[in-house]
Amino acid sequence: MMFETEQSIAASAINDAIANGHAVVFKEIFTKHNPGWERFIHHINDEFNNTERNEPAGDSRYETAINNMLIRKWFYMIVRVSDWRKQFPSAIVPTEFLSKALHDPNMSPAMSFIQLVQNDIFPTNVHSDPGHTFYWQCQGESEWMLFEEYTCPTCNCGEGRHGAESQILLEPGDVIFVPKGMKHTVKIHTPRAALVFRSGGDEEAAQTIVAPNPKRIDVITNVRV
Repeated sequence: MMFETEQSIAASAINDAIANGHAVVFKEIFTKHNPGWERFIHHINDEFNNTERNEPAGDSRYETAINNMLIRKWFYMIVRVSDWRKQFPSAIVPTEFLSKALHDPNMSPAMSFIQLVQNDIFPTNVHSDPGHTFYWQCQGESEWMLFEEYTCPTCNCGEGRHGAESQILLEPGDVIFVPKGMKHTVKIHTPRAALVFRSGGDEEAAQTIVAPNPKRIDVITNVRV
């Protein structure tokens, strides 16, 4: 079976992360499958056109946020990716890999987005996701920071500018797995484009999850797909 060894390594690392409440990063795992900028722009334009014409967009919903022009950030997010095989054909192999590694037949891209910034000081607000999350850095770079608390222990800003328990830089092709309940924020160093997957992972392992451990990030460097 193609990628059987790699799937075994990935499954073991992710189930351990779920069971012990820590994050795991797979360096360069999907580098050769990264969708280009044109794919993301095309996808967003399709959703925008559907919305402008009031046409059904399947399960997709187009959202645009342009906030606080003083720091000039632009964020375009598709919160549900309909017809993802057509929109992101290069994601088929990575999606099937994750699906088989986690025995989750429903695995598919759940979100796609582009974020453009003119500086690297803006982090997203500290938050946790309702399910296990896989973030695939397709273009650009981002720095993920993991926390025990939502608010900053030094200035109480709530935006993750201080107090991270651990952090790691993601580059194109990298995937980070963050278990349910892990508080995190993302600092943007360059314009980025990404696909996000959600999954419950292994049900038995999920039942034994402990309190999230933001001090630990396992880095896997020997898996390529």
